[in-house]
Amino acid sequence: MESLQREAPIRIWNDKGHAPLLKTEEDWIRPGELVFDSAVVYDGVTTAADVIKPDWYTRAGVLLTKTA
Repeated sequence: MESLQREAPIRIWNDKGHAPLLKTEEDWIRPGELVFDSAVVYDGVTTAADVIKPDWYTRAGVLLTKTA
């Protein structure tokens, strides 16, 4: 957190709600990977690779419904 506080902010969204710095598909891929590879819980580290394993849902206590 301290290192982030020393960094200058980077504005991605403009006043009209657009992301002018993200123009091409490639521009969007890296931020998207960061989001989907980020932890989904804060008391441990869970990645996208974890949630594709069926036993993760049982261990994490995730409630599921049957699919059609």
